[in-house]
Amino acid sequence: RIDRSLDTLKPVIADDDVARLLDIDPGSPSIYIQTVSYLQDNTPIEYSESIFRTNVSHFIIERRYDQM
Repeated sequence: RIDRSLDTLKPVIADDDVARLLDIDPGSPSIYIQTVSYLQDNTPIEYSESIFRTNVSHFIIERRYDQM
């Protein structure tokens, strides 16, 4: 069972590749999110990285994990 998740959010500037993929101008502000989820023994079970446009993003993060 997943025990916990750690999200890291930080502002970044879109480089040429990210700008092309997000359909924004290079140098535009963006939000980088890294998520790592862990099992109870601290083993990482999930890892993801995402970059979002700031002009259309809205974040609500809620995680609930049953405790055994």
